[in-house]
Amino acid sequence: MRLKRRLMEYFQRGSSSVKDTVSGSKHTPDFAYARNQYLGSRLRVVCWIFIILSPLWALFDHFLLPPETLFAVRAARVVFFLTLVAIQIGSRLRICANRQVILSMALFAAPALFYASFLFITAPYELHDLANYYFIPLLLVATLSIFPFTLSETLLIGLLIMVVQLYSFTVAQGATLIFQIQEFWLLIALLTVALTANHFHLGLLLRLYRQATHDQLTRLLNRHALFDLFAQDEDDSSPQAPYGVMLLDLDHFKKINDTHGHAVGDKVLQAFADLLRTQGKSSDRIARYGGEEFLLISHRPSAQALLQQAESIRQATEQMLVTNLDDEPVNCTVSIGLTLSAGNEALEHAVQRADSALYEAKRGGRNQVRQAH
Repeated sequence: MRLKRRLMEYFQRGSSSVKDTVSGSKHTPDFAYARNQYLGSRLRVVCWIFIILSPLWALFDHFLLPPETLFAVRAARVVFFLTLVAIQIGSRLRICANRQVILSMALFAAPALFYASFLFITAPYELHDLANYYFIPLLLVATLSIFPFTLSETLLIGLLIMVVQLYSFTVAQGATLIFQIQEFWLLIALLTVALTANHFHLGLLLRLYRQATHDQLTRLLNRHALFDLFAQDEDDSSPQAPYGVMLLDLDHFKKINDTHGHAVGDKVLQAFADLLRTQGKSSDRIARYGGEEFLLISHRPSAQALLQQAESIRQATEQMLVTNLDDEPVNCTVSIGLTLSAGNEALEHAVQRADSALYEAKRGGRNQVRQAH
């Protein structure tokens, strides 16, 4: 039975890992931001390589292409070059939350479309090995491996490249069917390698990010990660936007550990973390602040809404079902201190006021909500 359980856990972890890398729809906003920054660093390096190589590559056109095609090919190359410059500039601007993902995909679409335009321009002429342009699809697919794309993003880019490759077969004169099948099979093989590399790349990035920013027991953000993420939110929104701070402390937690053991104490912390996820909104930021303390940042418009949320959490904690090793219920309550930010107030100051309110709740008998004014 133990072996069977371990095998099931192994396959569940593997399935979860694949789901994490298929698309970014289930990624948390904090990881999406981190991946966006990670993509941007690779985007800028690869984009610079393309920008430098593009004019140098144009020198070969003078010797390899028919004179009648040079003007049109050079015009297409200028458009391609300006697109690369725009992508490089755009990667440094704050356009939208997932701009680096969009620009990274555009970085692959630009040379693929340039290659398609080159094929269209030179279609009436018989070019030996398409004048050394034929390897562009293979190069692009191989380059996919160094980006932490999701599998769906990789497939979308790969599909575009394969369509361009199929178009090249209709243009290439003198190429045998066996050669075309061989080239397309090589492209599919490289795309499979790129998909595998992206899966492991993104999966590793997810694991490293979670280890660095999340509490391993509760799977909530840790204290430092929450403060960093809050700073990022402030950069992307109005500096005057009000926010609520809620500091929550489980009552008599030391007594729970002493009476039932630390294993049961861990169960209580995990159950309370799950409760906060259920009670919180998608825009809320929740972290394990330290020990049995938790911090919740809520972008709610009024103190009344924040009070209602805190009271709902307090009541749900009373009803939270946790059992000890003898299957006996372990009663849990929570004390909550909260405050609403004053203008463009630093988070540290708001947390200090919430901590003072929490102290009042503890001194007032615990299992209650207090608001700092």
